[in-house]
Parts: sequence; structure tokens; C-alpha cells
Amino acid sequence: MAEGALSKPGFGPGHAAPVSLSFATEDAAAAIAELDAAAGAIRPILVLLFVSAAPRLQAIADGLLPRLPEGCRLIACSSMGEFHHGGYLHDRSVAVMFPQVSFRASVVELSDVSRLPVTEWMDRLRQAARDFSADPARNSFGILLTQSDAGQEEVVIATLDASLPWLNVVGGTVGDMGDSSAACMVLDRQLLRDSALLCMVETDLHVREVVFSHFTPTSQRMVVTATNDSDRNIMRLNDEPAAEEYARLIGVPRASLSPMLFARYPLLLHIADQYHVRAIAGVRADGGLELMSAVEPGSLLTLGEASDDIFDDMDAAFSELPQLPELVLGFDCILRRLAVEKSRHASELAELFGRYRIVGFNTLGEQHGGLHVNQTFVGLAFMPPGGKAADGDDRAA
Repeated sequence: MAEGALSKPGFGPGHAAPVSLSFATEDAAAAIAELDAAAGAIRPILVLLFVSAAPRLQAIADGLLPRLPEGCRLIACSSMGEFHHGGYLHDRSVAVMFPQVSFRASVVELSDVSRLPVTEWMDRLRQAARDFSADPARNSFGILLTQSDAGQEEVVIATLDASLPWLNVVGGTVGDMGDSSAACMVLDRQLLRDSALLCMVETDLHVREVVFSHFTPTSQRMVVTATNDSDRNIMRLNDEPAAEEYARLIGVPRASLSPMLFARYPLLLHIADQYHVRAIAGVRADGGLELMSAVEPGSLLTLGEASDDIFDDMDAAFSELPQLPELVLGFDCILRRLAVEKSRHASELAELFGRYRIVGFNTLGEQHGGLHVNQTFVGLAFMPPGGKAADGDDRAA
């Protein structure tokens, strides 16, 4: 599908899949007109915008909202990059629209994240769920967007899981390609800071979660012997300066450490019989390692190694879907993108994005199953209603 082309809603009268659009943002007026035309064709109840350049996001949201149908919610966020049919995008943004004919949506803002008013959040979430009154005969899911400034994604997703255990929630932490401190979210026209957004969605479509990563654990183990005030900063590993010890374990000088090596050799934490990445964001001036997720002193970590079979791993995950999806809404770690774009499978992966109609944005962390993780793809596949809800061999050719 050509860039800028609207992915048409499928299924026919009474049901409609989400639609997506990639668009340029240099000219805000042109972007608004393009989005308005797409929205007019499907009458959305929810619009998601993923825009790499945060300064352009507010202007586009301000101009688009008055043109949307009454009751439609607009959620926009900055990102570390976007992807659409055909692979990772450069200098383009992504919109995903959910037609009213097949979707209902309600948005809850969790404010003051740095203060962690967990009891207040739980009351708000439970009341929002009562007001939403999901139909048990339809499928429900949650989309979570978090801001990384407060570094509290673990608490946010755990609170959601405890408050709404029946709701399958996936999402990502927003960033900004140019300046991580400029990362932002907009709800309708309101610029949010120190917040997280949960969108509860109900649909008559079949929805399936897709989660995968491309690493394997090695035999190298290490103990977190010291963190600083933030558990996202490891100061000592094996009671050695953290960056020095990590560099020793992967066999390079400390001065050679780079985002590509962090992506190649992630730190793994074993939780509930599964390994989850605690990705390294960078080396601190004091010799510590800055992480994208929290670890506690005393944690046992395993050194991971990224698989060279990025394409095979991703293809295998999507092959398990019972049908070919109309659209996959995905949240993909920026470190995975770095690894993919350097891999020999980049062109094959671009074809795979088109085949499975994968759209979304690159994150600074991902959320699913009540956990905050890194270096992982999490997403939701939307398929026609009435299809198999379990594994099967009825995929479209």
C-alpha cells in the first residue's frame, strides 16, 4: 500500500475494521485536511495519532478535533518513530481510526503519576468501568499510553491489572525522536503532563493479543548490588561499577558501549517462568547504567543475546493468528527498531508489515499482562467477527 493511502475498512454493512493512514506533518493544514477526509469516510468513535515530532502534535490535534464526529475521542502522542504497511517510516506519522459501527470507547486519565495516588486511580478506574458497562457478549480491551518522565510504568500497569483484572491491556511508553524531555500526549485538545491514559474499547470484532521478542538467555548471570534513588539506575553489578561489569560480560571496552550493543545484549529478569528485558538506555557519567524499566537491589539478572532470526521470530508469532488480520495495532520498542534496521532481514520485515497490516509506534517501554517490559513487540490483531477465537488453520491465503 502506498504511503498516505487509507486502509479501507472491511467486512461490509454492520461491521467495520479499524483503518490507518500514514501522513506528512510538515504542513499542519494539509495533514488536518487529509485526516479529516479519512475520518469523514468512516465516522470514527476513537482516533489515535502517533507523531514523531512533538511540536507539531498539538497543532494537528487542535485543528482536527472540531472536524470529528460528536463524541469521538482524539488521543495523540509523540513517539520514537512510527511504522505502517511497508515497515518503519521516516518523516511520516500514523493515524488509526476506529469506526463507530463496530467500536465503543471510553478514556480515563491517570494524573499526577509522579505522586502515585494509587487509591485514587483505583477508584477512578472502577467507576469508569461501571460507567462504560462493557457488553460481555462483545470483546473488550484496553490501550495504555504512559509518559516516561516519572518512571512509574510498573506501578501504573500493576494498578490497572489489579483494578480491572478482566480487561486485557496493552500499550507503550511515549517518547520523542528529537528530544526525550519533549515527549507529550494530547487528549482531545488538552496537553497532558505527568499522566497516563487508558482507553477502554469494546468491539464486535475478534481481537487477539500478539507479543514477542527476539532474544535468548545466555549462561552469564549477574546480581544487582546497588541502585540509586531510582531503581532504573543500576550503580553496581556483581559489586563492580555497573557499566564496567556489563562491558566485561559482553567482551568489549566500556568506551565501546552503544545503543546497538544494548539492543544486542539486553539484561533479562526472570518473572513467572518467563524472561523479560530490562533494556539499557545509556551509560551514566558516574559509571552506572540507566535502564528503561526498574530493577531492585538483589535482583538476579541474566545476560541475553538478540537472535539473528528477527524475521523468522516475528513471522512465527503472526502465523499463529487464526485468520489474516485486517489491522494490527502495535507498540514496538525503539531498540528492536534499531536492531531490525541493521539486520539482513529489513526488506523481508517490510513485506511482513504489509502482509499483516501492522501499524503503530516505537516506544520506550511496552506494557502487557500487568507488566512493564522492554525490547518487545506487543499488539492487538483485529479480525472479522465470527471467526475462530482460538488457534486454527483457517487463515486467509
